[in-house]
Amino acid sequence: MALKLKPLTQHVYCLSDPMDRKKPLLVCIAGDDQLLMIDGGTSIEHMETMLTEIEQNETLNALSKLGVVSDCHWNHVFGLQACHFPYIAHKQAKDTLEKMAAWNWSDEMLERYTKEEKLLPSEVKEIKREMPDRSELHIQVPCIMYRHQLELDLGNLSCLLEHIESDHSPDSTVVYLKEDKVLIVGDCMNFGMHYTTPCYSRQLFHVIDMLLAYDAEYFVFSTDSKVLNRNEFIEYCEYLKLLGATVSQHYDDFEAIENELGSIKKEDIKYIHAFIEGLKRGKGIL
Repeated sequence: MALKLKPLTQHVYCLSDPMDRKKPLLVCIAGDDQLLMIDGGTSIEHMETMLTEIEQNETLNALSKLGVVSDCHWNHVFGLQACHFPYIAHKQAKDTLEKMAAWNWSDEMLERYTKEEKLLPSEVKEIKREMPDRSELHIQVPCIMYRHQLELDLGNLSCLLEHIESDHSPDSTVVYLKEDKVLIVGDCMNFGMHYTTPCYSRQLFHVIDMLLAYDAEYFVFSTDSKVLNRNEFIEYCEYLKLLGATVSQHYDDFEAIENELGSIKKEDIKYIHAFIEGLKRGKGIL
């Protein structure tokens, strides 16, 4: 199935792959003067698909282009070398990408990076699947860096970039489009990526509070190409808070957790284990 760029609102367009839920959502925001691209995709081919879709839209293609990286993980940056326009990143992301730019991406070195805990085995598996041939791969380092917040005027359209430290990545960036009330949350609500076992800590609830403070009606996630309206997002956050509070009270006593919740659904298990891992690592939850 060919990937198609579809409008979410008047100014926001999304490219998702319904056949591959692991492939992150790509988003662009169109003002009167500039087109802001969110992330660079999992591969050169992934990003080139996005750029081709834009070229086929006369209005979007006429705009000058600018990009932003939502975090420094490989699945957001491997396609950046297909983008011949400036990209923005939080300082921590830019610093990390400068180091990654010196890496060798051969199969042999990927295994070495796993042993050195620079990459997870699951990441290496996905990298090999997405880009079997990485001989020409190099990491394009964003040329614009910000530290806390950065506001962009895309032409009668205001985008706010804000740094959010999350379990998933300490260099996460969210993008808020005030006019359309859209918040691009990226992966900042995902599990921590620095552990073989998925992990959630109390940091998740700081992130939730920050995201809810935005007057957003749409919350756009990179993972699973998920877009939630405000009521759905609040319900999702309350669900995570309930699971976190229950694990905080009962730790790894699944019988007590099930009694507290009434039942444990299949989709609950991964979150419960992530909260337990957070407690094991002394990070706390609430």
